[in-house]
Amino acid sequence: MQNFEKKSFYFVESVAKADLMDAFKKLKKFGQSFCREETIYDASKVESPPCSCCKGSAFQRVRKKKPSHIAHPRGEKQQKWFPPPENIFKINVDVAINTKNQIAGVGAVIRDSNGKIIAAGINQIHLKGPVSLAEAETVQWGLQLAKEADLTSLIIKSDCLEVVQLVNNTKGSKTEIFWTILEIRNQLKGFQKVIVHHILRQCNAYANSLAKLALGRNSSSMWLGTIPAKIQVVFEVL
Repeated sequence: MQNFEKKSFYFVESVAKADLMDAFKKLKKFGQSFCREETIYDASKVESPPCSCCKGSAFQRVRKKKPSHIAHPRGEKQQKWFPPPENIFKINVDVAINTKNQIAGVGAVIRDSNGKIIAAGINQIHLKGPVSLAEAETVQWGLQLAKEADLTSLIIKSDCLEVVQLVNNTKGSKTEIFWTILEIRNQLKGFQKVIVHHILRQCNAYANSLAKLALGRNSSSMWLGTIPAKIQVVFEVL
């Protein structure tokens, strides 16, 4: 009986050891598997362990990618007009269209670093193609106004993105507008420094008001230095 009990004890002990080794192997295998999975789900990125009600959102926070761009990078997205740096003048240009009569009003206004208007001009032109072509002609008009005011360093602002891209040679075109863009580039050579930027329409109110005024006049006008009261009124109501 004692021999049987002793053998039974040895048998139970050997089984326990075998089970312990088997459990150790399984634990080791689990640890290796966990290390491989760690690269897929990095728990360190989660601020606190997710509860049962927010496991899904915690996992999404880990995997969610950051935006690849900032929505408001530079001045193109600004919501109001800003004055240029000292010794540089900002020209805002715009066009107003009358499709019934096939005409367009062109407006340009130049301000200094204090926001003071030093020149303004309006012109009426015939529509010869798409609106973008008329928008390109407003840039020409703005450069002509700057030349009359004897300015050399400019920032030109237009709310027509296509024209801005074409002038800056970041976009190509095989349409009629290409020839107007070439003329603009030739005009730019007559200045020391010119930067052409896109601007939102709500930041272009002065030029837009002048363009609308030009629709009612069939002649061109430029004002240098002193701006007439009737033109100042157009700006004051904005």
